[in-house]
Amino acid sequence: MDEIEDEVCEWCGMSGYHPGCQAEMADWAEQVRVRLLQFTMGGSFGPDPSGSGMSFGEAVARLEQYLDYVPDFDAEAVIENKRWWYIPHCWIGMLGFVVDKSTGRVYKLGSGLGDLVQALTAYEQGRVPTGGRRDKGA
Repeated sequence: MDEIEDEVCEWCGMSGYHPGCQAEMADWAEQVRVRLLQFTMGGSFGPDPSGSGMSFGEAVARLEQYLDYVPDFDAEAVIENKRWWYIPHCWIGMLGFVVDKSTGRVYKLGSGLGDLVQALTAYEQGRVPTGGRRDKGA
């Protein structure tokens, strides 16, 4: 049996490689990327060198303290906003975390908030509670 036939399409979940599905998936990923750029400071992902307030290292330290372990994440997918950091330490049901620059509080972004754009919008609107029992923010 050919190796391609054993693959499962990431987009539709059916067997095989589907160029149409790959094109749809790439288009969707670009739309999400463009929607997420609205939250960034410098119009790009990752820490902004001209950042304000809490440093990236301080935000990661707050998250480490909150989690009680060193998080694994892609620094290229970090979003720095004027008021907060988004750190993409994700797993099933978890979209990542926001660390508020002024308070140091950590906010969990669960998948119940929708996709990442919806979750960050909910945070911006004050609809995401602090981390609860493990909240160690100032």
